Amino acid sequence: MRFVVQSAAAFMAAAFIPSVVVAYEAPLATPLGVTVEQSGRSGQVYADARGLTLYTFDMDKDGTSVCYDECAGAWPPLAAPANASDFGDWSAVIREDGSRQWALRGKPLYTFVKDEKPGEKKGDGMADLWRVATFAPVEGLLLPPDVGVREVPSAPGQVLVNAEGMSLYTVADAGSSCTGACLDNWTPLAAPTIASPLGDFAPVDRGDGIYQWAFHGLPLYTYREDVIPGDLNGENTDERFDVAMAVRYFTPDAVNILHRPVDPIHPAILTDASGMTLYAREKWAYTQTFHARDGDRHGANYGRAVGLAGCEAECLESWKPLLASADAQPSGEWSLYIREDGSKQWAYRGFAMYSFTGDERPGDIYADEMFEPWRGENAKVGMEAMSITGTASTMYWRVASP
Repeated sequence: MRFVVQSAAAFMAAAFIPSVVVAYEAPLATPLGVTVEQSGRSGQVYADARGLTLYTFDMDKDGTSVCYDECAGAWPPLAAPANASDFGDWSAVIREDGSRQWALRGKPLYTFVKDEKPGEKKGDGMADLWRVATFAPVEGLLLPPDVGVREVPSAPGQVLVNAEGMSLYTVADAGSSCTGACLDNWTPLAAPTIASPLGDFAPVDRGDGIYQWAFHGLPLYTYREDVIPGDLNGENTDERFDVAMAVRYFTPDAVNILHRPVDPIHPAILTDASGMTLYAREKWAYTQTFHARDGDRHGANYGRAVGLAGCEAECLESWKPLLASADAQPSGEWSLYIREDGSKQWAYRGFAMYSFTGDERPGDIYADEMFEPWRGENAKVGMEAMSITGTASTMYWRVASP
């Protein structure tokens, strides 16, 4: 996955002190095969590839599972591949039979046999020993007093922010310093002169009387053109700056994020590898936020209710499914549908993804809010889904936002 900007921005004049380039990439929030689901008051929870809730067991200690035999029959371990590598909060622990099991922050993970649908959590609190694995990708991250973390979908992931909630950026070179004309657009995140290193953060002396916070050795800055929390207007304006991410969300290699800073409704959209806009088939339900930033979009259960039935037969003459490779695996909020011919199609937040043949150039969104009733084969499916989708016969296409 990469970020692109619809109109090329001129690189800003800047002066840097050169040194050895140090690359840092934030860890993924989920391994392949581990997804994220909405689960009532629990909010988002970790789930397996089927969307079934994951749990931890209080009796497990020091990254070792004690759940075997009858216990493992009721609480199947979350299998990790034989070549799984540890990263971020995730590790692959070894079971007694030599198989591997995913663990989150040292706690082995399990599903529960009585959970049948995504989001169910019938095992939560069982025997006062089993706990839902709540989605908390930056839990335990040590932060300076004036630094926070904010989910910014257009990044996509959890982004470091300053005390006002404005996005922070790093330079790619740990020894570089933004000086001169560079400071017209980029403001160093000041650190107290008495500040001490804290976790992955440390103060650096700029040599101009200002101490600045650095993350993994990379100095932190805000961008002048960011106006409200969540803005990422500095992304791709200067190749030497990157968004400071604490954790990344999985995005398929075939999907990019297109930034559209001049569009207040769709400032960022999902595209396929060729840059063509991706869409989801959605229910029609007018609300006051229908034309707000990113529009209205419903949860994964709504998308699953529509499934692949949202576009069949003649619909496929105008809409191209976003196909996945045969070995693709779901992760995070990306899942897979199996088509009739056995091919896989990507779905985001439960909604199958398509591109529109009527779009002529990358960034076109001609089909946004295109209303089409369900007919023929889809009508029966629409009626069956009515309890979830409301007026199932009236549907529309919406741009897929990250």
